[in-house]
Amino acid sequence: MAALLSSTGGLAQWFAVIGEPTRIAILRELAAGSRCVTELARALDTEMANVSHHVRLMQGAGLVTSERRGRHVIYTLAGVPERLKDGGLRLAHAATGAAAELPPPPAPEAQPRSATGV
Repeated sequence: MAALLSSTGGLAQWFAVIGEPTRIAILRELAAGSRCVTELARALDTEMANVSHHVRLMQGAGLVTSERRGRHVIYTLAGVPERLKDGGLRLAHAATGAAAELPPPPAPEAQPRSATGV
């Protein structure tokens, strides 16, 4: 994933993958925890084949990983640098015209003050 984001072309490819409303919704679901296709399809109110298609593209881009657990394949958000998780989703959401659906950005963390108060 780091190599993908290290060049302008790679970054454009990353945004092309996440710049689709269904994939953004999948990323948001996976940000809350690992899910199987059945759970994702139910949460997004769409067909399992549709979710499978999008998850395969996202897996190819290194955005998700998969693990087989019995009859289910569990998908997990992976390889997205922490600093891009919120901002990247926000930008992709804005590009698709759905920015209003995102929650407000988290408040910046307070920086601890040094012993001298500076």
